[in-house]
Amino acid sequence: MLHKLLPILLLAFAGCTDAPSNDQIVSASTADKEVDANGAQTADKLTVRPGRLASMFRSDDNGRSWTPISDGLPENLAVSHMDTLGRQIVLGSNNFGVFLSDPERQSWQQLDTTSLPSNGITSLYVDRGNIYAGVYKNGIYVSNNVGKSWVSLNHNLGGERVKSILRTGKELWIGTDSGIYALPDGGEVWRQISNKPQMRGLLKVGDNFVAGTYEGIAVSSDNGKTWNVVNRKIKPSELSVVDGKIIAMDTEKGLEFSDDMGKTWNPIQDGVVHDIAVLEVVKTGNNLLRTQWDGIYLSQDWGKTWKDIYHFSYGEPFGVMLSTGKQWNEVYSRPEVPFLQLMVLDGVVYGATGRGC
Repeated sequence: MLHKLLPILLLAFAGCTDAPSNDQIVSASTADKEVDANGAQTADKLTVRPGRLASMFRSDDNGRSWTPISDGLPENLAVSHMDTLGRQIVLGSNNFGVFLSDPERQSWQQLDTTSLPSNGITSLYVDRGNIYAGVYKNGIYVSNNVGKSWVSLNHNLGGERVKSILRTGKELWIGTDSGIYALPDGGEVWRQISNKPQMRGLLKVGDNFVAGTYEGIAVSSDNGKTWNVVNRKIKPSELSVVDGKIIAMDTEKGLEFSDDMGKTWNPIQDGVVHDIAVLEVVKTGNNLLRTQWDGIYLSQDWGKTWKDIYHFSYGEPFGVMLSTGKQWNEVYSRPEVPFLQLMVLDGVVYGATGRGC
């Protein structure tokens, strides 16, 4: 059990470190000193190991190398969810609300925090220009003006923790700790359509709906009127659909897929550590990419075999900083802690860490 908890403990420690201190200095020499116009030495130029740097990265080579893109993001941002709004990326976080990228996805702006509680984004969903955000113990909010303001959709919902959001025709569905609720367009009363506990994913696959719950995989073929638990062994932390196949990310079993609507599951683990939690899986080109606590893996044969292409070291610095006097400037950065989220947009892979406190 300890070897499973160790990466989590290391991640938490990495996220809560303070600003660079004297014992983090890597080098400082006479050659590193600034020289003014008269030849006099001025402030030291020091390269240091910083405690925290970028939260967002991009990769143009399918996850083999990464470039930081965190301009406008807090240093200790803990990204919890990602979605797209046209060519822009929407970020939900555990500690600073919601952010939106520019169309080039290089810089970020924080969306309105006065009308949206900022105590943890538990789900994020973009549909038809509307941004929906589940907030920890505060239900669900929506913005129809690109995050300039938010409106509560809680109505009779109470303080439910919304873990998944899905639009189905003229209704909005949410998965919560106590089941699935539906709200018709223009309505103000949520109705419970399933009491399956602790929702961990909500998908529409063809004409069916699939839910990952604490009890197992539940499926509805009648628009949510009835639900059947078709497999009690798979209890995923996340669900996704790739090429029509349902992928379950399981903290104990690793990665498995189903092509019969969740009844049977096949492991796709060859080449990876089996007992390390899978955090996210995406398709990039003809390949599958997965992130987990120890690193990033690439499969070129739809999960039959995997190759470790990037290793999270934990012990190495997040990057290099340059100081001339009191001002510090980032000159190099790399992701040291795991990506909790992956996304592919316009052929580019984006990764988000969860290092913040």
